[in-house]
Amino acid sequence: MITYLPNIADHILFFLLGIIMPFRSIQAQKQIKELEYSTATKIQMYWINGFGLWAMAVIVLLVWWFSDRVVMDLGLNWPPPSLDQISVILVVIFIVLYLLDVGSELATDALREKTFQRWTEDMPFLPAKDVEWLHFNFLSLSAGICEEIVFRGFFITYLYSLLQFLPAQTAQILAVLFPAIIFGFVHYYQGWKAMLKISLMAVLFGYIFVLTGSLWLLILLHFLVDLLGGTFSWWLHQQYGAVLPEE
Repeated sequence: MITYLPNIADHILFFLLGIIMPFRSIQAQKQIKELEYSTATKIQMYWINGFGLWAMAVIVLLVWWFSDRVVMDLGLNWPPPSLDQISVILVVIFIVLYLLDVGSELATDALREKTFQRWTEDMPFLPAKDVEWLHFNFLSLSAGICEEIVFRGFFITYLYSLLQFLPAQTAQILAVLFPAIIFGFVHYYQGWKAMLKISLMAVLFGYIFVLTGSLWLLILLHFLVDLLGGTFSWWLHQQYGAVLPEE
């Protein structure tokens, strides 16, 4: 894993994206649940949030570039390196845990109805119609690319470099854990159980990044998880017929 000497721009960026933004996000989550979502409102939200994620990622890349660093060192090197044995094990663990979680929410009709009710309350912005699902794909792709660049590529590399005064293993653990906790907290609107699961996912992703130095597989997995979440939401709405406000 690479290290570098953080500069004032890195410190400011981490403070804004790693501390200020998550707290502002948590404060806004109650309002998000209280909104009434029409199709037009959802589509607007998907694109605004998607462009916001791209803005964050571009700022990170610009700071990295203007600091005379190689952008590829953020984990965007191509072709991606081969996975070692530990990385493969971590990927398999993630996939198994994800499938078990999906089964615990969608395996039976009773579970699906319960999940539908909870998602409708906690995440009323998820797609319910075909057109909403199509626009949600943009948000899923944006989250997969941009959140990995910010939370794994930048945060972990920055913290690992910042903590070089500590033993290497300790610095590595803290560099992975802190962004994972932040990532979980910004998803608090999904409930504390989901927050814990997302934090665990972020820990696994963090260690895969540390071991491989690459974001490409993580981007793919992140995109698929978000896309499947939107697809399951659309499917549950077709089954249980949620009535949403019209445009």
